Amino acid sequence: MEFRVLGPVEAWHGGRLVCAPAGRQRALLAALVLRRGRVVPVDLLVDEVFGDDPPRSARNALQTYVTRLRQALGPLGGRVRTRAPGYLLEAPADAIDAERFTLLLDQARQSAPPRALTLLDEALALWRGPMSEPGPDGVRLAELCLAAREDRAAALLALGRATEAAAELDGLAAAEPWRERTVALQLNALAAAGRIPAALAAFARHRDSLRDELGLDPSAALRDLRQRLLRGEDFTPSAAVAPPPAAFGLVGREHELAVVTAAFTARPLVTLVGPGGVGKTSLARRFADRNRWVDLAPLRDPEAVIPAIAEAAGVLAEPGVEPSGALREWARRADGLLVLDNCEHLLPAVAAAVSALLAAGTRLRILATSRERLGLPGELVVDVPPLPEAGAVELFVARVPVSGFNPDPALLTAIGRICAALDGLPLAIELAAARIGSLTVDDLAERLGARFSLLRQAGEGRHSALEDVIDWSFDLLTEDEQRLFLRLSVFASSFDLATAEAVAADADLPAGKIADLVARLADRSMLTRPGPAGVGRYRMLETIRVYAAARLPDADRYRRRHAEVFAEFTRRADSGLFGPDEAAWAQRLESRLDDIRAAWAWTRDADPGLMLRLVVPLFRFAYWRLRGDLLLLAAPGAVAGSAECLAATAFAASMEGRLDEALPMAAQAMAMDPDSPVVTEVFGDLALFNGTLDDALAAFQRAAQSQPEPAAQAISLGNQALACSYGGDDAEAAARAEKAVALALGSGNPTAICFAGFVHAEVIADLDPDTALQLFETARVTADEIGNRLVSGVVRTASVALRGRYGPAEPALRLFREVITHWVATESRSLLVTALRNLVLLLARTARDRAAAELAGGLDATTPVASYGIEARRLDTALAAVRYRLGPEAYEAAWATGARRSFGATASRALELIPG
Repeated sequence: MEFRVLGPVEAWHGGRLVCAPAGRQRALLAALVLRRGRVVPVDLLVDEVFGDDPPRSARNALQTYVTRLRQALGPLGGRVRTRAPGYLLEAPADAIDAERFTLLLDQARQSAPPRALTLLDEALALWRGPMSEPGPDGVRLAELCLAAREDRAAALLALGRATEAAAELDGLAAAEPWRERTVALQLNALAAAGRIPAALAAFARHRDSLRDELGLDPSAALRDLRQRLLRGEDFTPSAAVAPPPAAFGLVGREHELAVVTAAFTARPLVTLVGPGGVGKTSLARRFADRNRWVDLAPLRDPEAVIPAIAEAAGVLAEPGVEPSGALREWARRADGLLVLDNCEHLLPAVAAAVSALLAAGTRLRILATSRERLGLPGELVVDVPPLPEAGAVELFVARVPVSGFNPDPALLTAIGRICAALDGLPLAIELAAARIGSLTVDDLAERLGARFSLLRQAGEGRHSALEDVIDWSFDLLTEDEQRLFLRLSVFASSFDLATAEAVAADADLPAGKIADLVARLADRSMLTRPGPAGVGRYRMLETIRVYAAARLPDADRYRRRHAEVFAEFTRRADSGLFGPDEAAWAQRLESRLDDIRAAWAWTRDADPGLMLRLVVPLFRFAYWRLRGDLLLLAAPGAVAGSAECLAATAFAASMEGRLDEALPMAAQAMAMDPDSPVVTEVFGDLALFNGTLDDALAAFQRAAQSQPEPAAQAISLGNQALACSYGGDDAEAAARAEKAVALALGSGNPTAICFAGFVHAEVIADLDPDTALQLFETARVTADEIGNRLVSGVVRTASVALRGRYGPAEPALRLFREVITHWVATESRSLLVTALRNLVLLLARTARDRAAAELAGGLDATTPVASYGIEARRLDTALAAVRYRLGPEAYEAAWATGARRSFGATASRALELIPG
């Protein structure tokens, strides 16, 4: 497989193009590809897919686009996975052209010029044109592409091919006239080629462009280079020609560099805002290495701000002239850039000083760094986010103080986990990398719970310890802000204002104050900011949350309130999931799963009764979406004697194929509470798997009597219809299926509707295959749209099995790949067995006899529950024909070969048997 984003967005499989989406589908695929292996939150995808004008039901619309994208991707559709709180693309790194490009670029920068040139040519060949979805990651890659072109020219120059290098750099400099390294290389190449006048002319073009567009002067290094050209010095390629390492602390900031550079064309005041340790100062240094720098961190007196700026500007007040007046007079004549670093603790004084400077009619540009904005008219605020995964790992590797540190893929994965746990904060990553040598990567990764004691280094500066940086921010908060900040640490993920009020408000901190305080914490970069529309959601970076949680007084009080709020939420969500708004409730629940797990972890020991209130309502969500991880949250309740938790644990065991363990557990749960809908539904399902159809029918009938919701009744009726159908009572099955469809449509609940549609199709499948296939397809579309992986899977299985019995064999055989991939991805072994048994039938029908016998042997050896009913009769008939055609000895040998395989190997072998 291959996913391409370096140019038009495309997906390839088996050497052929399978998908080249357009419009919003293209934006969706690009967003997932560029974040391969990471969960992309729904809110972020909505922003990237719909831009500034999302539809009213953007989340539902996004689900539809995801469904259509999966369909368009064909055999690769299963690679787009639903994972809270959004979606991810599962693919190896070498399947992404962008990741191959960055790897080749990294290798080139560690190679001698001849090898580097080969690698750079290979990397640049991956670019098929401009990126069609130039979001933040696209900007970063485009910047890397420019850097790669510079690296290639540097390699040519190092190899003595100055004329070729100059020709390439002429075009690059014309397109990117502000890039300092491009111009430096261009001057070197032209001079090495003996074209001194052309080099001086190139410098002049760069100087004029900087002054006219940005109000800046060329760097000191370029000015020095020009002087060397004018003096006629012997010119040989200098260190500036080689690909430079990233400036210390400035790895992965190509996008922010471009944003700030562009910002100065529009505004005289730009403020870099972000949490402590995110790298604002390092980013500012990239612009100020040749300009005026004012570090305000050591200052405590607001009156010292004006003198500090004056000192940096070299302004001396005449006797009798106020420093502020002298500074304004200087500003009238000044140009270039003034940097004010670490403004957050002196905001009113800094804002007043900057306002006075700008009012003087200056050509000066001012770049400020702060944990919050200055709040001045015309200020352009640039949020400096944590580093993305690739940049964070690159920074870590670059800062390890061990000679020859060259991590292999396994070690890079461990480093990625460290960087993710540290939120991509450059300071935290640098401090962590500095411990390597004293600690191993693996040892450090296991001990990040103690990050504040581990991530220190010698020195007295503010940035000598991670904890000191957050202390600095915390100390600037008011008492109420500090109180709320600490209480909000009980949230494991994002939260809205209403939930914050429910958890954190009390007599000391009334609910009416929470919204303002949350907004102020966001302004001070202690919380992430929400978007401009919809219900705002806020979040603490994990490192900041760990800091706050360790200092929260009366922590159990707020953890209990947090757990109670989410227990009430799961109760409401369980009800909402069986109404017309199922998709919206499913998204809400997905987005809150981290907090539900955190609440579970606390209640498991502190309050088992509250734990049951929290997890029992999750069962139906976990059941339909085949979420074994959520079902296992019920395990402590099963030990404590909860019938519903025991039933959930039994269903989780059945998903894993442990039906011999699941059946007794379900029977025990039934004996404990035969009136619980959860218990009766699970017992009925497992009885249906086991072929004890009378028990299944009785359980489903009991479930219908105990559930008032029309949707739940429709599902129970549908299950009854299946039990009747598998038992051979077609008339009763059809009658109950029709009632289920009517009830489901009346409820408006998508799960009930698609499940009832599946049941109706299953009941009539052999009587009217064409109608059944249409019903299956309708049910599949609905199930995919709402993320119901159970119905989606059983519909696919039943549909392909029906096609295998009545339609052309070869197309049906190819469709089995999608079915098997679905059940493997959802880790649903029992349901995969059903699919594989149907595959045996089709292999036999197409005379793939040895394969059919091997697969049947593997299933027989690894499956504790045998087939029954019409399925068993079909298998017996098919295998008898296979045995006849192969002969007894060959048949037994093939069967024995399959029986020696594990279940996983049997499933893998099944995929190999399907034509590509």
